[in-house]
Amino acid sequence: MDLSYFQTTNENNETVIKTRPEHKSLSELKDVLSLGKPQRVIDIFINLMLVSDQWQWFTLYNDYLTELKTVSLFNSDLPVVDTDENGGNIYAQPKAMPPEPIRPALLTLDEYKANNKSLFSSYLKKQGVEINGHKVSLNKDNADGLVSIKTGYDLAGDAVFPTNFIADKAKGTVAITFNDFAEFTSFALKFLTARGSFFK
Repeated sequence: MDLSYFQTTNENNETVIKTRPEHKSLSELKDVLSLGKPQRVIDIFINLMLVSDQWQWFTLYNDYLTELKTVSLFNSDLPVVDTDENGGNIYAQPKAMPPEPIRPALLTLDEYKANNKSLFSSYLKKQGVEINGHKVSLNKDNADGLVSIKTGYDLAGDAVFPTNFIADKAKGTVAITFNDFAEFTSFALKFLTARGSFFK
């Protein structure tokens, strides 16, 4: 078993176990995502969580080795628990060997994100994208707002312009002015294309 991930070399050139880093869990990652922290903060947190997963396995693996040694010693010299009718020894039943814990794959940041797209969907929608100079969330409320403007245009034509679109962004809102239908269409198509990527 290659355990070099958890090892380092001290000043005496001896192989020793590294100091275990701060533990981060999936539930804590979900909390950070719900708070809408910046992407760089999320990335740092994911990397810490991936390291934590490895160290959690390492703890379980060491516990496994300890139990394996204990069971192996017991099974190699089974104690006598009784005698049969002929005076022969009856030995204790051998103990079952403990299951070896499965080590989680060593994933990169990008690999973890690719394997857990649904986990980041809401966060990425809220963070949104920049469209025509405005950073807006790709949420349903913004989509519904654009539909309302289109409905108004269908009913009243160019009379609805100029109009202000109050769009959600990661934190707060932003007012976007559409002076005519061409400006609205340019924005709406880019928004719907970006939002549509979450449903593929």
